[in-house]
Amino acid sequence: MTQQQPTLRRSMRIVRRYKGIVGGFAFLGLVAGVGYAYLNPPQQTSSALVILPTPKPNIQTDTLIAESAPVLTAALPKIGHGMTLTALHQGITATDATGNVISVNATDKTASEAEDDANAVAASFLSFIGSANSPVGAVAGRVFVPASTATSGGAVKQFILYGPIGLVAGLLIGFIVALRKDRGDRRLRTRDEIANSIGVPVLAAVEADQPGDAQAWLRLLADYQPDAVQAWTLRTALARLRSASGGAGAGQIAGSGNGAGGAGRTAIAVVSSAADPAALAIGPQLAVFASSLGIPTALIVCAQAPGEANTTLRAAAAAWSPASTAQANTLRVIAASDADLQGGLPGAALTVIVTTVDDAAPLVSEAVRAHATVLAVSPRVATPEQLARVAASAADAGGNVVGIMVANPEPDDVTTGFAPAMGRQPRALPTRMNGTTRAPRGNGVVATMREERR
Repeated sequence: MTQQQPTLRRSMRIVRRYKGIVGGFAFLGLVAGVGYAYLNPPQQTSSALVILPTPKPNIQTDTLIAESAPVLTAALPKIGHGMTLTALHQGITATDATGNVISVNATDKTASEAEDDANAVAASFLSFIGSANSPVGAVAGRVFVPASTATSGGAVKQFILYGPIGLVAGLLIGFIVALRKDRGDRRLRTRDEIANSIGVPVLAAVEADQPGDAQAWLRLLADYQPDAVQAWTLRTALARLRSASGGAGAGQIAGSGNGAGGAGRTAIAVVSSAADPAALAIGPQLAVFASSLGIPTALIVCAQAPGEANTTLRAAAAAWSPASTAQANTLRVIAASDADLQGGLPGAALTVIVTTVDDAAPLVSEAVRAHATVLAVSPRVATPEQLARVAASAADAGGNVVGIMVANPEPDDVTTGFAPAMGRQPRALPTRMNGTTRAPRGNGVVATMREERR
C-alpha cells in the first residue's frame, strides 16, 4: 500500500483503529509514573541556623566555608548511615539569612537524616571557623536554632508530577507502535484502496448485519428494512448491475414482467471471503431489498461454499418461509448444491447467488453462472493479493467481475472507490411495483421498457 504522510486526521484515525495498543501503553506509562513517584518519595529538607558574633561584610565567604570539603569531611563521622562526601556535598547548601546568621540546609531521604546532616555540618562549620586554621580568622559562633523539623515537596505533588509525565510518555510510545503497525498492515481499508487493488470500481458501500446463527439470518430475511440512505444506495447498485449485465434482463430488473422464460432475467453472483461474515450479508440484503420493490427475486445460497457463516445461512435458507403474502409473491430463498445450479436457475426476474471462498485457496465453483459477479468485502479484512485471487477465481469460473460492494465502510472514509461516472443516467432505477402503469416521465420504467422493445 502507498505510504501516506501523517496528518492530524490520519493520526486520529490510527489512534482510533489501534486504540487498544495506544490505551495499553498509556496505562502502562501512567502506572510507571505513579510507581516511580512511590518508589522515589520527595526529599526531606531541614535547616540549622548558625549565628556569628557581629554582622560581617564578607558573610558570603563564610557560606562558602560551610559548604567546603574540610567542613563536610569533618561532619561525616557524626552523620553515619553510609553517607559519602559526594552525597553530602550534593545535599548541603548554605545561605546568609542576615548579616551574621547563616542557614545550613540539608536534604536527605528522611526527616531524621536531613536533621542529622544539617546539625552535623553546622557543628563542623563552627569548629572549623573557631580554630586557628580558619581562613577568616578565629570566630566564635554558636548554633542559634538547631535543625529539628523537616519539610518536603509533598507526596501528592510527586504523584501529580510523575503520573501525567508517564501517561504522556505512554501515549507517545503507543502512537509510535500503532503507526509502525499501521504502516506494516497491508489489509485494505478505504474504498479507493479496495478499488485500486484490482482495478474494479466500488459500486456501493452499505451497512451490513452480521447474523450469528440461523435464527438471526431468518430475522434478516424477514425484517430487513434499510434506512433511506441505504435504500437509495442499494437501488443505485441494482441499476449499475443491470447496466453492467450487458442488457440482459434490463427491463426485468427495472421491475417489469414475471420472469417467465429465459428472456428478462438477470443473475448476480455475490462472492465474499469465508472469513468475512459482514460481506456475506450483502447478497441476502440486496435480494430482500429487491423483493421489497416488487421485483420477483430468488436468493440462492451455495450449499457447498466454505465458512461457518455460510453454513448458518444455508441452514436458514432450508428453514425459510415467507414473512408475508407480499414476500411470498416476490422472494424465494433456496440452498442449492453445484448440481442444482447446473440444472438451471429459478424463473425469477432477479437471481442473487451468494457464495463464499477460502482465503488460502479461493475457488469459485464453475456452477455459479451469472450475468454479473460482484465481490463483497469489508474494510481491514483482505489484502490486495487475497482480493486479486478471489477476483481471478471468479473470472476463471466464467464470471464477469463488474464491481465491488463494501460492507460497513469506515466512518471516516471519504473516498468513493472511483464508482463509475455514468455518461448517462441508467435507463431506469429499480422501482417499487404497484400493478399500475404510469405515463412516461423522465427516465421512468415504462419509457425504459418501450425503448428496449424498440
